[in-house]
Amino acid sequence: MNERLRFFIPYIAFVGTALIVLLLDFGWVIPLSKKDGALYDYFPQGIYIMPILWLVIMCFPIAYIIFYEDKLFDLPEEPPERKLSTFIIAFTGLFCLIMLFRTMIIWRYNGPYEKMSMIFFLLLQILLVEQISLTHYGLVARAPWEEWKRDLKYIGYLMLIAIILLLPTIIIAIIIFYPQLNMIIPQMIPPNGFLLISFPFQTIAVGISEELMFRGYIYENIKEHDPNYDKKSHMYFWILFNSFIFGCFHIPWYIEPGWVIPPENYYPMISRIISTGAFGIFMCLIYEYTGSLRITILIHGLWNTLGAFLGSMFLYIDFDILNTITNDQFQIFVFSAAIPLLIAVIIGLKTPRYLANKLKL
Repeated sequence: MNERLRFFIPYIAFVGTALIVLLLDFGWVIPLSKKDGALYDYFPQGIYIMPILWLVIMCFPIAYIIFYEDKLFDLPEEPPERKLSTFIIAFTGLFCLIMLFRTMIIWRYNGPYEKMSMIFFLLLQILLVEQISLTHYGLVARAPWEEWKRDLKYIGYLMLIAIILLLPTIIIAIIIFYPQLNMIIPQMIPPNGFLLISFPFQTIAVGISEELMFRGYIYENIKEHDPNYDKKSHMYFWILFNSFIFGCFHIPWYIEPGWVIPPENYYPMISRIISTGAFGIFMCLIYEYTGSLRITILIHGLWNTLGAFLGSMFLYIDFDILNTITNDQFQIFVFSAAIPLLIAVIIGLKTPRYLANKLKL
């Protein structure tokens, strides 16, 4: 195949499939009303059927590519040599195009339905253009069951340790803010079931696309191109850099039609960049010490599903109740929870490496 044509195929595939999602909805929508609870708050314009259907349809060729890459692509045994400039050009074009369509699709549907097109883009860029196996980026779908068991064990231990580490802070918060929580809890409406069954979407679409791009494609290439990456300072710098880019990836949620960010969106946007960036740091550490995207993909899916599930519980709360929190309460909480929370963060950052060594990943 002509090398120039091969270079443009991922872009053609992404733009083509993203346009299908963006334009071919045929107006098929399931209308919602306030009686639908949290579902209405997430999708006030209704649930568009075709974008979801396009995602399901695209799952099949994507799964085939991931599972049978060795049969579909004539890949060399060793990854070909690549220049840093080549990677920067490829990444810049890839990232800008994804952000463009990501923003427009979020405007259209209030949902990230560009994810499967994004996976197509990344797979074709890695396998067809760069001719590198997905195993190089830690994505091994046809791994032995023993490896999958080890990955699941790693995730289970990680979740258990996280719960134990955060429990003291949660207990302190419950004791100190009990008067406010006593008023808030009765207002919580049980979350809609769709938020729990969103796990397949959060894992397959969101997890694979974002982990393959940020923890796999970007982070792995940075490691290879930095001759001093073995130094801890370089590793931590690139983890922070990667996580900042990951945080910025969520800016489209705060851009409104006309390509403007209203002043009232500044604070939530910055908060989102910081929170997702912090999550990105943790995911980078897990990938650094395990070398497995399977683990980060599953954790990403679980985290997003849990976040949506818990978030729906607070949609109808009267947050004016929080104004009743006194300075004394806040100061006591900060003083009491500072040390347990600091200990939790320190141990939490060391946990990915400890578990990887313990399970011999």
